[in-house]
Parts: sequence; C-alpha cells; structure tokens
Amino acid sequence: LDALLKNTPDPLAYVHAMQVVRRIVGIEAARKLFLAARKSPRCTWHVYAASAWMELRHTKDVKVARNIFEFGLKKYPNEPRYILQYIDLLEHVGEANNARALFERVLTALPEEHALDVWNRFVQFEREHGDVNAVRKLEQRRAERYPLLPPSSLHVALERYTHAGGALTPLSFAERAAAAPVVPFITHSQVL
Repeated sequence: LDALLKNTPDPLAYVHAMQVVRRIVGIEAARKLFLAARKSPRCTWHVYAASAWMELRHTKDVKVARNIFEFGLKKYPNEPRYILQYIDLLEHVGEANNARALFERVLTALPEEHALDVWNRFVQFEREHGDVNAVRKLEQRRAERYPLLPPSSLHVALERYTHAGGALTPLSFAERAAAAPVVPFITHSQVL
C-alpha cells in the first residue's frame, strides 16, 4: 500500500486506500491514513470530502465529518465542488440552518468566477427548504451579482420547475432544444 501511494501521483489512490484500510483494519487506521494524505502534495479536496463522508457513513459522527470539511475549507476556500459536497453533507444530516450559514459565509468570500454554481445550489436549496419570500430574495441577490439571471427570465422560471438536477423538466427535449437560443443554460464564462 505504501508503494502504491508513493508511486501513484493521484488523490484517487488515497481515497481508495482509505476505503480499503477502513474495511480491512478499521476506521482508526483510515483516519491515520487521512492524516498522512493531508501532508502529501498530491492531496486534493477530494481526499478531505471522501474522509468526511466516510466518517459520516461508518461512524455516524456528524461533528467529526463537519470538522473535516471545515478544516478542508481553510485549504480549499475557492473550490465550489468541495463547498457543494459540504453543503450536501449538511443537508443530508438535516442541518438546514448550518447549510444556510455556510452558503452565506462562502458566498461572501468566493470570487465571482467560482460562485455561480454555489449561488444556483443555494437557490435550489431554498426552493426545497425555504419559503416563497426567501426564494424570491435569494433570486434577486443572485441577479444582482449575475445580471444575466434576472428572476423574471425564462431560464429562472424553468429552473424553478425542474427536478432531480434537470432530469425532470416541464419541457420535452425538443421544446428545450427549440428554447435554447432564447434560454441559454448559462455557464460561468457566459456570465462573466
């Protein structure tokens, strides 16, 4: 295992090694491996997220999982995918207020070019957990930061009625294709 980790310049090796060690030796050994992985220059946010989720799934210790995410957030404050993993964990354990606090905290610090996915997830989160006024206020705040996403746009209207990450939409594939020139599904580069 040590040779594999030394010779494989990929964080995936650490993720799988932590999983294997947890299954064979136990959670304490997986934790030690995570502590060693953190010191590696090949360690990425993926290793932190994998360790936090492993803690939650196998020890049910929300505090330890949250602490791992918080520690990683200090190292990867501008990584939206990491932030979204942390949000997912908080939502999974039913900590909506902590998730809201995290959204607010990271959105004040995230550079604009990294924040759109987090803003979109925050709006989606409020649609699922908040009330109508909270959603409207949040859509307005997002529109102030990204003027191409006004709350009255067709894009935002479609976003409201989409479910399961776009798997279920109020439009058929042909209707979405016909609306594409009118309703671009906006990416970071188009907004900035």
